[in-house]
Amino acid sequence: MRPARLVAACVVVASSASTTGAQAPIVVTGQVMRVTAAGPAPVPGASVTLHRIGVSSAAPLDSTIADGSGHYRFRVAAPDTNAMYLPTTRHGGLAYFAAPIRVGDPVGEGIIEVFDTTSTDVPIRITGRHVVVSAPDADGERAIVEVYEVSNDTVLTRLGTRDRPAFVARLPRGATKVRATQGDFTGDAVVTVPGGVGVVAPVAPGIRQLALSYALPPSAFPLDITLTDSSAVVEVLLEEPGGRATGDGLEALGAVTSEGRSFVRFLGRDLPLGNRIQVQVPAAVGGSVARWGWLAVLALAALGAIGWSMRRHPAAA
Repeated sequence: MRPARLVAACVVVASSASTTGAQAPIVVTGQVMRVTAAGPAPVPGASVTLHRIGVSSAAPLDSTIADGSGHYRFRVAAPDTNAMYLPTTRHGGLAYFAAPIRVGDPVGEGIIEVFDTTSTDVPIRITGRHVVVSAPDADGERAIVEVYEVSNDTVLTRLGTRDRPAFVARLPRGATKVRATQGDFTGDAVVTVPGGVGVVAPVAPGIRQLALSYALPPSAFPLDITLTDSSAVVEVLLEEPGGRATGDGLEALGAVTSEGRSFVRFLGRDLPLGNRIQVQVPAAVGGSVARWGWLAVLALAALGAIGWSMRRHPAAA
């Protein structure tokens, strides 16, 4: 089954720019397709809205009804070269959208893929896991950022609730200051559950990322991590040069540096379910200032190195 794809809507320049320098009108076209196990099928009569996303504001610009073959068309008479235009549609109570487009973007397929929804246990796989451990702060606490790459390989969008989250990430004992402020699931999309956090937002087919930050006291180390799924990539970044991560299939790759901060990197590939990793750090002496946002950015940037690509996301009703 193929994962969800992010496809730009088609942009056609309707006429040449005038001598006064005004931007020529553009036409945005595309097609709404429902992805099924038997293949994609047009969605006739789908309601499609074109949003304008500017530097300081965003709002619906126009709406239309797709024809019998799912095709839609918008004409923007006075496009803003500093804004993006986003075609969206709703299916099964969720919003789906194409890639944001700008004036002058190359012509694309113009397909918005939508999916049926389910609250049953559609499997959500962990395909990658990244753990970043900072040096201790003045109190001996270490800031931790974990980034999960999770994949829905079906053609159904998995719904989650507080009682039955779509995905659960386990947290180490003693974790405090738990937050989900980066990645694809933030705010109310992530809730606390016994032993960890759960994703209650819809998880559409394709790959998403859950980024968590939390604090651990000195007593949490050595930190034992047991993989709850087989993972194509497992990465551990330790800010302290004396830190070590050990486990079957884990390889030390030396130091990496970003924005003046150095980390020791450990990497494992195709590690099985149940594989154990132990993170050892020097005795906490304090003095470091944990910069949560910076650590999260570093962890998310690590995904680019292994070829993670953005997918289209559904939004809850």
